[in-house]
Order: sequence, then C-alpha cells, then structure tokens
Amino acid sequence: MANVGGIIQLEYKISLPASTSVLNCYKHTPCARNTFFDTQLLACASCPHGKASSVGSTSLQACCTPNPCNSYSYLNMQTLQCNVCPRDKVSLYNSTGEGACKPFERCVKNKYMKLSTLTCTQCPDLKVSPAGSVDVKNCSIPEPCVRNMYFDNATLQCKQCPSAQVSHPASMHVENCTTLKICTKNKYMDIDTFKCAQCPDRKISVAASTHVEKMDSLHTWKTCALLMQTGH
Repeated sequence: MANVGGIIQLEYKISLPASTSVLNCYKHTPCARNTFFDTQLLACASCPHGKASSVGSTSLQACCTPNPCNSYSYLNMQTLQCNVCPRDKVSLYNSTGEGACKPFERCVKNKYMKLSTLTCTQCPDLKVSPAGSVDVKNCSIPEPCVRNMYFDNATLQCKQCPSAQVSHPASMHVENCTTLKICTKNKYMDIDTFKCAQCPDRKISVAASTHVEKMDSLHTWKTCALLMQTGH
C-alpha cells in the first residue's frame, strides 16, 4: 500500500510469463477506472470505446457496457453512473458525458418536446397543450365549448361568437359561428340546425322568431303561439 499525495493506492506484484523466481515479481499499481491490466503488455490499457470498468480491473472482460441513461441525464464515465443534466438542459436517451446536454428549447402552446430528437413537435390533431410541454402526454382534448362559443387555438380557451352569430356546442373554430337568420312569420329558428322551421300545427309566430317554445335573454325571441279559437 502506498500513499501518493494523500491518496492511498493499493499495490500488488506481477510477473512475466515463464518467470522462474519470486525475484521476477515486481510491484504494480492497480489500473485506473475505465482501464484494465493487459497481461500481454504487462501494463494498463484503455477499455474499448463505449465501455467502462472499475478501478483495479485485471482483464478485458471487466470492461462492460454501462446501463443506458434516460433523457435529461448522461453517463458520467468517472463514476459509471447517470448524472442529471444541468438546469434548463436536456439530452437524448443513452447519452455519455455532460457535453451531450443541450439548452432546453421551450415549446410554444400546442407543441411538446419530442425526447427522441429534442425538437418541438405539433400535438396530434384536435389536441392542445400548454407552453413548455415536454411529453406527448401533455397534449389533450380540450373541454368542449358551449353553444354560441368556439375554441380559440391561440388562447386555448372558449370565446364568444362574433355579434349576432351563433354556433353549435363543441365548435372548434370561429368559422363554425354563423349569422343568425331572420325567419318569416309562422316560422322559428331551430337552434339545432340554425334553419328556419315551420311552427307546429295550429301554432303561429311573428317574423324573427327564434325558438319554438322559450325565450332567451341574449335575443328578443318570439314563440309560436296557439291560434285563437274564433268559432269559425
């Protein structure tokens, strides 16, 4: 055992092949990490590229492929362990060395970070995500908007249709909003089809009626009323 600069190093003795005396044995310091003792050279040799070993390895078989590190981490060849990338940096799966960690690109709304390429990727059709999403699992189907509103992709929120326009529930674009039609008398606006429909039998209505049976505070809706019995 030797003390080198305050660091304890183990020592052992080796000999050349066909040695015939203990005098042929000489001291040898254990090989460093990621190297092994080559019995042909009687010296430490580096492990093959991409392989690692612990301190004191005595054969090539001691060099092995480390377990791959997940994204956001890298293999530290000194410790043979996975280290997390520095803050605001990411790495590909099975990266080696801190240099593999790259600045994190913050994805905009409706996109997510694709870890296999470290690039921002559009969410699947009809799905949205908040800014900074890092997984396709962050993409989700938005809550359906109520009648007379539509989903605004810019704000990821439901917005009211433009003035005097209406829409069906779960509308996804402002183009789904349509101008309210003015129906003639004895007809009313069917809010399910946005078309003028005839009043039921023995019922009448004034022009611009917009519902068969109820009023709505957003519009001056007239109802279909029963014909008055005149005795004719």
